[in-house]
Amino acid sequence: MKQAIFSTWRNIRKRKLQTFIQIGSLTLAFAIGIILFLSASFELSFDHFHNHIDRIGALYFQSQEDHQNHAASTMPLPLASTLKEELPYVEKATRWGNGGLVLKTDQKEINIGTRYVDPDFFSIFDFEFQIGNNHALDDLDNIVLTQSTAENLFGNTDKSIIGCQIEVNINGQWQNMQISAILKDPPRNSSLSFKSLLRFEKFPNTFDKNSWSNKNHDVFVLSQTPSIDAQSFAVAAKSFTTKYFADDIAKLKRDGTSPNKDGSYLALSLIPFKNYHLNDLQIGNPNSPLLPKLLLGLALLILIISVSNFINIQLVSFVSRSQEVAIRKTLGGSILHISAQLWLETLICCLLSLGLGLLLAWSLIPFYNSNTHYRLAIFDLFTWKHVLITLFSFLTISIVAGGYPALRITRENILSLVKGNSGIHNRWNIQRILPLIQFTIAIILVVCSVVVVLQINHIKHLPLGFEKQEVISIPIGPKLDGNQALHRMRQASLGNPFIMSVTGSDINLGLGRDGNQSTSQLGFDYQGKGYSTNWQRVDIDYFSTLEIPLVAGRSFSADRPTDSTALVINEQMATQLGGIEHVLNKPLPLFDKQMTVIGVAKDYNFKDLKQRIEPLSLFMDPDLGFNIKYILVRIKSGNLVQSLQEVESIWKTIDTDYKNNASYLDENTDRMYEQEQQMMKIISVGGVIAVIIACMGLFAATLVAISARVKEIGIRKVLGSSIWKLVILLSKDFLQIVLIALLIGLPIAWYLSQEWLSSFSYRFNFHFGILFFCALAVLALAAITIGMHTIKAASTNPVNALKDE
Repeated sequence: MKQAIFSTWRNIRKRKLQTFIQIGSLTLAFAIGIILFLSASFELSFDHFHNHIDRIGALYFQSQEDHQNHAASTMPLPLASTLKEELPYVEKATRWGNGGLVLKTDQKEINIGTRYVDPDFFSIFDFEFQIGNNHALDDLDNIVLTQSTAENLFGNTDKSIIGCQIEVNINGQWQNMQISAILKDPPRNSSLSFKSLLRFEKFPNTFDKNSWSNKNHDVFVLSQTPSIDAQSFAVAAKSFTTKYFADDIAKLKRDGTSPNKDGSYLALSLIPFKNYHLNDLQIGNPNSPLLPKLLLGLALLILIISVSNFINIQLVSFVSRSQEVAIRKTLGGSILHISAQLWLETLICCLLSLGLGLLLAWSLIPFYNSNTHYRLAIFDLFTWKHVLITLFSFLTISIVAGGYPALRITRENILSLVKGNSGIHNRWNIQRILPLIQFTIAIILVVCSVVVVLQINHIKHLPLGFEKQEVISIPIGPKLDGNQALHRMRQASLGNPFIMSVTGSDINLGLGRDGNQSTSQLGFDYQGKGYSTNWQRVDIDYFSTLEIPLVAGRSFSADRPTDSTALVINEQMATQLGGIEHVLNKPLPLFDKQMTVIGVAKDYNFKDLKQRIEPLSLFMDPDLGFNIKYILVRIKSGNLVQSLQEVESIWKTIDTDYKNNASYLDENTDRMYEQEQQMMKIISVGGVIAVIIACMGLFAATLVAISARVKEIGIRKVLGSSIWKLVILLSKDFLQIVLIALLIGLPIAWYLSQEWLSSFSYRFNFHFGILFFCALAVLALAAITIGMHTIKAASTNPVNALKDE
């Protein structure tokens, strides 16, 4: 070992630049690999702290709508208890309702988000109690707080809090409830988040509790079996679905819906909870299942490029030491012994790179966290599982990086080594294949980076059908009555020079700072056929505030009392009902009453741009039970900061507990694509790093190749070769490798980009000019890298070159 350290230090001093490139590129690759590995591990760790995770499943309905698979996770109120009673497969079941409430003590009042659940919740999930036990929700008037909520409300989490009475405002109604337990805050890798828990019986907007058509919450079950088997559950639940959803199935058949693979028109299915965070059914606000694979794949590709650099430079280094190897073999050294000696030198360099990589990762993680939603720490790497994976990866890299070159050079016969005629110098050997692999990977990452950036920018600047600029969205919160709050805001804004118009809605456009995003669908029969529509409660001036044009009819008016039962629909809704002329001024049977269509609005994107615009019906009727939840304010252009402050100061006179959660609609729409923007940053940085490492390898390879041809360059110059002829001669082999890499990488990059773009309903025009631009950029960068050496070498005085030789 001591000899290996001495030999390594001697070679570092002798080949400073090559060693710097080797260690530098491997350090960078280790650092990026560690960060991406921790990110992927975090994504894959979601919900695994639950003891029965293999037995937990989330219910959803599966059907074929417009020949596409449709999954919906909202369930009717009686389903959970009935399923538990009638289906032996289900041992426990809990409903999961989403809402907001106000908590008040003698000293403080706070607004929080809450979840409404059944007592089985604590038997299914394993959230850690700080104080209390699984019977905390046995009483209807009990409430469970998280640690952070208790500290916010009381300033501590002492046992004295248990049993305290607090006032709770649910949907405008104050109730007295008793604190029965305090839970530790859900871990960062939990798919379920909450600030408090209440019994589901307190869930507002439940309407008819025996109705099987009103679906407004999710359901989780614990199976009797050791693990969730979605197919077995679907078979077991088939008769249950036929019994309780016969009307829904009959309507699907009547409307020509295609059956599922099992022949059913409506299937009640389960998604295993271990897949809840990463699923492509869009159930539970998930991330893409491809995300951890993307992170690990990117880390692997960068490591492959870096290891290729290391091997390439190491091969050249060992060739220059061929006489040393020949002497060792002559003195009786075995291939294994000499290979081990050379590999130990590589191991020392790899250990140094790993140590520097850890330090670099530690310094980069805060910047990485600030630009992504991750909250990583370098200490996350030091779990036994992660340490084993890291050690295995490190040993594999060091064996490949050092073992292959060592065996390659020691397997040559002594005579070849002495003469320097090793087989490593063949035209298409590993020294040319490795740069080919490097640049193939690099061009794939570059193209994918450009495509992701262009698509995200396309989405951000795509017209949505409404004017998102200069419109402020204010969440009303659960404490205030939405209709009254909107009326007061409208009155307080009269005559204000900064405010042009005020309106309201029961849903936000985009994703606001309150974190809520929702749409609602309603099925109805019309002229003997079933239809579905998204619906939205709005107020007067909604279309003028958002500058949504009407293509037919008129908008809502405060001067027409009958508009309380009127509808304005979008073009998609009109089209599915037979056209504008067939539906305008006609009644539609929505919400068990006849509502007249008074206008048709131009289609606008009220959902994200991954989905096509769907049918939408907008109404004003306050008697339907849907309150205004967001106030939308159009301000004058100019000083947006001052305008926002003016709007907030007015709102604070109405809501004294305002928490600075107003936002511009353009912020909200951008916030919907945070996952894509995060992926854009990761892939873009990965592509840049891949190109940098590949160019570092090309730089070193060019340096070594030119160093071996010093005499040839001098002779050619003496015989009259021009500088540019020499540059072309020295560069053509390397540029040929880059060109072949482009021919291989560009089709792969095109295919991967098309696959990713297919997940968007609206995408930019991906033409071949983008591939040409990326290829030209990579080729130019490679040419500059090569040219740094070739021009210098071709310009050298031939007398000095021959004399040195």
